[in-house]
Amino acid sequence: MILSKDVESQIGQLLSKNKKIEAIKLVIDTTKCGLKEAKDFIDHYAAGWSADNAPVNTDQEILSLLAQGRKLEAVKLYKESSRAGLAESKDYVEALWEQHQSSAGSAVSKSRDTQIDQLVLNQQGTRPVKRISNKVILAIIAILAILLLVYIISSAG
Repeated sequence: MILSKDVESQIGQLLSKNKKIEAIKLVIDTTKCGLKEAKDFIDHYAAGWSADNAPVNTDQEILSLLAQGRKLEAVKLYKESSRAGLAESKDYVEALWEQHQSSAGSAVSKSRDTQIDQLVLNQQGTRPVKRISNKVILAIIAILAILLLVYIISSAG
């Protein structure tokens, strides 16, 4: 679990004041992890296990798997290494990826977003033309139907 030194310090202060529930809430609010995962983290932390000793290598492996598009394997890796539940593991992996993406601010991601924005703009420019074309076609069909009806009525009489 990745926590800033400030958050880690706050956790230490809360635990020293015997405010375990507030410490768990802080972990949940900071990392968006599940209740069980936050409680397990605080339990380990309280037992002398600091965030510096957290499984950073596991997080790096998870990020590597996610970068390769292997989300299921990343969730499984975290689930096995943390003994968390499936939903909590999924939430943790997604939060870790979001945190990584926002902190990385990679040019590839920005470039991809720019390309997507450009595609959306291009589609927005062509959609009204397509709608107008459909309306014109419907109007022509309606006119032809009316003309056919007039012809049939005049032929019958």
